[in-house]
This record gives sequence, structure tokens and C-alpha cells, in this order.
Amino acid sequence: MGGSPPPGCPDRIIRRRVAEWAEAGLGEALHAAALRAYDQIIGLELGDVAVDGCLTKAPAAVSGPGRLRWTGARAA
Repeated sequence: MGGSPPPGCPDRIIRRRVAEWAEAGLGEALHAAALRAYDQIIGLELGDVAVDGCLTKAPAAVSGPGRLRWTGARAA
């Protein structure tokens, strides 16, 4: 397994290293270590976690291309 790619190295080297690290399971190991450290320092109470989310179109997406909308900005 290779070390860190040198600064300014070609992108194919970075992709190869990332593939090597993924194959070695380093992502999962890093995730587990981060959870352990967080739990030790702050305390990880997963029973107290709430997650919510929503996906909507932005209001500006309603206008079609070529149609300008007034945004409230004043012309200088």
C-alpha cells in the first residue's frame, strides 16, 4: 500500500491510491476510529439524534430561461 501522493502529482496516481486505500478498508477503519474518539471526548448518544431533511426547488428556478425576475436589487 502506497503512502500519501506527492503534491502536484498526476490525478491517476491519486485515483490509484484511493482505490488501494478503499480495498484495504481504510475508510471504514477511519470512520470507526472517528466514532470512538467522538464518543470518548464528547459522548455519542445515538438515541438522542434526530434527522430531518427536505428537497425543494429554489424559488428562482420557477422562472424560465430568458425571463428576468425582479430581485429587489437596485440598479446603480
